[in-house]
Amino acid sequence: MKRGILFLIFLIGAITITHAQPLNPAPANLPVKLISFKASVVNGSTNLTWQTAAEINSKEFVVEHSVEGTQWTKVGVVNAAGNSSVTQQYAFTHTQPAEGLNLYRLRTIDFDGSSELSTTLRVAINNALVSGIRLYPIPVSDHLIVDLTEFKESFTYTIIDANGRELKRGIVTRNKQRIGLQELKPGVYFFKTEQSGAIRFVK
Repeated sequence: MKRGILFLIFLIGAITITHAQPLNPAPANLPVKLISFKASVVNGSTNLTWQTAAEINSKEFVVEHSVEGTQWTKVGVVNAAGNSSVTQQYAFTHTQPAEGLNLYRLRTIDFDGSSELSTTLRVAINNALVSGIRLYPIPVSDHLIVDLTEFKESFTYTIIDANGRELKRGIVTRNKQRIGLQELKPGVYFFKTEQSGAIRFVK
């Protein structure tokens, strides 16, 4: 009987010790807390700014750029604070954005190699002036406006796709001309003339 009582006490003690362990592990470190990510266009360049409220083990921010949203390119790297509990300010300038629609996102990389993506910003560069020719609106919807700073004589233009295939041909006969592009699918295209070469735009 004494052995049974001792065994029961031992068993109860073992059960008590087992349940004394934490049932839920401590939460993992919080990722970088991004509280803003903004873009503005100044003199043809894209200025990107962002703020973080807190950072743990953060190594760097990689600025990624795309024009169609499927292929992304690293255009800059900004060192992160590492560990911080106060607001941090960051900035990066992309000096060579594409004419038309530009997409930007931040990839936060930690020292342990993990990463996290921000939301995507859409920035339109629509004030480019190439050889006296301005194209708008960018991105294009159903039509494109060809605006010339000075009209001297009529000239031939072609619309080609990113693979160099000619899709449309016409003649510009005045200083501001509307070209219908309803038949074009969303993508990257070029307005090409012998005088100005190829001017890129996005639909």
